[in-house]
Amino acid sequence: MVKTLRRKFILVTMGLMISVFGILSVTNYLYNDYWDSLSTLQMLEWLVDGELSLCFQKGDGDDVHEGENYGNAVYAVTLDGHDRILNMYSVTGKTQEKLPESVVENICENEPGEWSWFTYTYVFRETEDGNRVLFVTDSAYQSSGGIRIILKILLILGAVLLLFAVSYFLSRFVTRPAEAALQREKQFVSDASHELKTPVGAISINAQALKGQIGENKHLMHILSETKRMDQMIHRLLTLSYLEEGEVQLRKIRFSLSDCVEEMALTYDSVAFEKKVFFEYEIEEAVFYEGNEDEVRQLVAILLDNAIKHTPESGRLMLTLCIKGGRPEISVFNTGVGISREDLPYIFDRFYSTEESRTSDAGSFGLGLAIAKAITERHGGTISAVSKFGENACFKVNL
Repeated sequence: MVKTLRRKFILVTMGLMISVFGILSVTNYLYNDYWDSLSTLQMLEWLVDGELSLCFQKGDGDDVHEGENYGNAVYAVTLDGHDRILNMYSVTGKTQEKLPESVVENICENEPGEWSWFTYTYVFRETEDGNRVLFVTDSAYQSSGGIRIILKILLILGAVLLLFAVSYFLSRFVTRPAEAALQREKQFVSDASHELKTPVGAISINAQALKGQIGENKHLMHILSETKRMDQMIHRLLTLSYLEEGEVQLRKIRFSLSDCVEEMALTYDSVAFEKKVFFEYEIEEAVFYEGNEDEVRQLVAILLDNAIKHTPESGRLMLTLCIKGGRPEISVFNTGVGISREDLPYIFDRFYSTEESRTSDAGSFGLGLAIAKAITERHGGTISAVSKFGENACFKVNL
């Protein structure tokens, strides 16, 4: 639970901070791009009107080198009255790339008051013979250099790593009180369960002795029934505490998972028959697994018991075991009321019972699925549930 909380905190923190930095970066980029383009326009106009007043008399291919101190290549394109290209040459003598004709065509289609298209900045000048000369420079040429791009990527990666490190540190600090509270709760549950075992056992023994003396008595039978129910709850609490604390090392052995699941299916077949539930199972043969066989057996039993309890008469129950993605998958499907969307995120929490369970199943403690999750996680697997409320539910375990 604490790990999940920390993971969510890191994701939310990184998501918010990346969003804020992203918005600021985009805003800064647009701001700088606008003023850089405006500065390029002023430089271009100065270059054209100041030092290059003779460029209209230059022939095709003649270069003017007075503007070589200008950073980018500047192209002069002479256009006729129909915006057809008559000639094109470099004004600054820097010809990194030839200006594509498609760029000129798009610029000519712009509104008269515009001075930029995509990454290009341009100005128009009229000639004495009625033609137009288009002066164009790529304002993004310098900023798109390979070294600068690599430096930006490295800077972004460094910022993300730093952000992750800060979020990870803060998550440990923020979740520390929750972790301490959860640990106290687990310790209390464990201690209370151990302390309750003795008095509950004493009540059960004395009630059975009294039953032997006075015979059948409805009050006595009620005491025995409730002590049995209490003993089951204590046993489950101790099991959950044992699994969650993880102090006992998981003893793994290689066993036939197919035989284990089939044995549990046969055990619950009679239970389903008594409840008039149609129970079928498909178990892939020769599926072997290395883990704790008793715990896996308990896991399957919990899922089948939970499914049978929530399957109505004449309902359908399906158990499958197969290999998916190289991993064993156990699936338990049943028809019935299913699980509501509100309950679905919490069904694996301790002591949580759905509204339907609270009203129809007096023997439910809200611990079975929590134990199933603990067993699954001890074996490095995942457990999940999907449901169509009012129709069915399906639990899947990937070991």
